[in-house]
Amino acid sequence: MIVPTETVYGIACDPAVPGAMEKLAAAKGRDAGKPIARLAASAEHVAATATNWNAGLQALAARYWPGALTIVLETPTGWTGYRVPAHAVALALAETCGRTLALTSANLSGEPDTTTAQEAMASIDADLALDSGPSAKEAL
Repeated sequence: MIVPTETVYGIACDPAVPGAMEKLAAAKGRDAGKPIARLAASAEHVAATATNWNAGLQALAARYWPGALTIVLETPTGWTGYRVPAHAVALALAETCGRTLALTSANLSGEPDTTTAQEAMASIDADLALDSGPSAKEAL
């Protein structure tokens, strides 16, 4: 699914769905073993997933989330980056799902970022696209 964020358009999936992560990696043309960041609705969703969440990270999250800050944490499956978006559509999607989603930029690996749903749909194969107009990066 193509998803708008406050910076660029992304492509997201539910990592708990069998085959979803492989499909996401294939859509981007990237190695399936390369880590993919997570989109979360709140610091509490991240704390439920990460093994090393602590008061210092909670304070950092309280100051900068929602926002474009990615916090990289150790999880049972390795190191993973997490962010809570400052974009109403992306945040609503994460809240509705009730758990973290895998999210990466909606472009082929090595290609420029996409800042509109139209660019994202032209760049990458996805089952669904959420269009909320140009990203903030495009508006700058």
